[in-house]
This record gives sequence, structure tokens and C-alpha cells, in this order.
Amino acid sequence: MDQFDTPGGSNRNGVIVVVLVVVGLLLVGVGGYLVWSKRQGNGGGSGSGADVDTQELAQWCKLRQEWAKKIDPLVGDILLKSVRPEDRAEYDKRVLSRNTQSQDYARQLRDLKITDPTLQEVEVALVKEGKTRANVFVEIDNLLAKIDAPDTGGLRENRDKLDRYIKGRIVQGRTKAEQEVNEAMARLGDAKCANPYHGPMTDEGTTGNPYVSWDELELKRTTALKKYDDKIKEMEPVEQFTNRIYHELIRLYRPTLKACYQQTKLRNPKMSDKLGLRVRLKPNGKVATLAIEWMINRDEKILDCLLAKAAKWQLPQPDPEINVVVVSIDFGSL
Repeated sequence: MDQFDTPGGSNRNGVIVVVLVVVGLLLVGVGGYLVWSKRQGNGGGSGSGADVDTQELAQWCKLRQEWAKKIDPLVGDILLKSVRPEDRAEYDKRVLSRNTQSQDYARQLRDLKITDPTLQEVEVALVKEGKTRANVFVEIDNLLAKIDAPDTGGLRENRDKLDRYIKGRIVQGRTKAEQEVNEAMARLGDAKCANPYHGPMTDEGTTGNPYVSWDELELKRTTALKKYDDKIKEMEPVEQFTNRIYHELIRLYRPTLKACYQQTKLRNPKMSDKLGLRVRLKPNGKVATLAIEWMINRDEKILDCLLAKAAKWQLPQPDPEINVVVVSIDFGSL
């Protein structure tokens, strides 16, 4: 007999093994029951896809759905009222109403203090989408503040760049943001929330319109392009008349222009070769006044020389609305 064997030891070992197996099975069963009961209590079950706190989900979903019902009709009104200038006051009222209500719903969302991690992911994705819209809104405003170019060709180029950029920002931003929202919503599994309101952005201080919709951004893009088109249309007659005046000056008075330039350049070698000459015309095409609009190294002597000759100039008769032009002259190429 082995030194560690004792009478009846084999039977006792068998009993211990049986007890351990039974205890293990009980623990597995209790654990399985707890998991099952938790899923049942949270609206889970077969194919739920996520253990979502049903109480938080119900509160969150109700708030987001109420928000959508209140705001979505307003968005349609905003789009309609933004088209006609005479409806501007009504448009402003609807935007204010939409933003005020949205701020109230955003406050209520914060007060819910969602703790369920899956719902938190959904909320982050929705807020991020709202931020994307708001950021594009601000970008368009910033770009519109820089409508500038020396001629209509430059304006058209800038217009096309603006169009491509904004269109890309809207398409790419919307695609990415909506994909992230859909992926987050899919994690809810069967515990879904149909048609919740999307957004808002959280740092409302960065823009006066933080709850802008994708449709509003598209309308804002077309409005931005119209501003460029209007500017081009406004500049075209002036540009065409300026070109006529320039070509007539060069064709008829090149010797005079060169003589004044050379005479002044001898006295002041640092004088610029280029200047913008502001010409005001009388109705009959005679010169009323001349002035230097721009010149890097300015020298008034060249203006004095030109003024002495300009009284005899005969230029194209101006239109009633266009009698002042700024002609760019490069004396070095005359």
C-alpha cells in the first residue's frame, strides 16, 4: 500500500469529484440564467445584436423622434422661404424657431445623461454628423467673404473652384457622416429607434445656424454660385468698356504715353513701369479727369505730363452708367 493511501480514501475522492462537478454545473446554469434574464429585461433575446438598456433607449428614442417631428416640417418651410427675397423676414423667423427648439431638445438630451455605451456611440455619431453640416455652413460663409478677382476670367475660375470644393465637402461629408451613423445604429440590433433627429453640433457658439440641414447646405451652395454670377454680370460691361479705352489709348496715344514715361524715368529711375490710370470721361468722350489709381513707386510727375496732353484726347463715348474706368498700363512693353 502506498504511504499516502488510507482506508476508504478512494471512495472519498470519488465523492469530492462528483460534488465539484455538480457545483460547476450549478454555477454555469446560474450564470446562463442571469445572462438570459438580463437580455430579456433589456429587450434583447434572439438576434437582438446588443445588450441595450431599454429604459434609456425608450427615453432617448422618444426625445429624438419628437425632435424630428417638430423640426423636419420647419426645415421644409425654411427652404421655401429662403428662395424669395420678400420672404426673408419669415425665413429668419423659421430659422430662429428651429434653432431655439433644437437648443431645447439638445439640453433635454444632455439632461438624460445616457450611460449605455451603445447608445452613447449612436449619440456621438449623430452629433458628429450635425457638426459636419455646421462646419460646411461656416466654410461657405468664409469663402463668400472673399469674392474677389481682377477680372471676370478670374471670377469664373474662382467660382468653379468654389463649386467643386463645396460640392465635394457636401457629398463626402454627408457620405462619411451618414455611414458612421448607420454603423452606430446597427449596433443597437433589434433594439432600434426609427427616424431619430440627426445632430446637433455641440459647440453652438461657432455658428449662428448650428442645426442646418443637408438640403439647406445644397441651397446655400447654389446661392453662393449666384453671387459669383451676379458679380461677373456686373463686371462684364465695365471690363468691356475698359478694354476699349485701353486699346484706343495705345492705338492713338502710344507716343505720348512713352514720352511721358521716359521723361519721368530719366529724372526718377526708381519709378515703377506699371500703373493703374483712373480715367473719367465726359459724355462726348473727352477726358474730364486723370488720376493714378495705383502705382508701387509712385511719381506724380508722370501724371502731370499726361494731364498736359490729355485735354486733346478723344476716346470712345461712355455709357450713361459707365464713365469712369481704371486702365492698367505697362510702360515697359509700349
